[in-house]
Amino acid sequence: MKWTSLFLDEAVFAALDEAENAAGLVPLGQLAEVDVGIVTGRNSFFILTEAQKDEFQAASLTVPIIGRTAALKTTCFNKIDFCDYKRQYPSFLLDLNGVAYDAFPQEIKDYIRSGEQGNIQRGYKCAC
Repeated sequence: MKWTSLFLDEAVFAALDEAENAAGLVPLGQLAEVDVGIVTGRNSFFILTEAQKDEFQAASLTVPIIGRTAALKTTCFNKIDFCDYKRQYPSFLLDLNGVAYDAFPQEIKDYIRSGEQGNIQRGYKCAC
């Protein structure tokens, strides 16, 4: 519970306990990976639109991401919601971890080169 327990009364704890033991409950971690606070250093470069993902031949090099928590209007966010979200916002995180540079499509190599020319690598939280 950490610090949030300071704000909850006994009735809320009882409701949480009851919900946790409800039949059919599936822990979120079994359905999705939730990473709060991913820092890219330049979302406008590292989070692609669907059109960019297709243009750069990057389908296998991206993972879906919700970059704007304000877009989450309910506690239930499904594939239909993501389809609506990705029409409005960039929603594919460029994830090149574990992929050899030689295996990148030429379009991604060109995109990286354009970022380097724009000094993306020297930006706040991008520099090593």
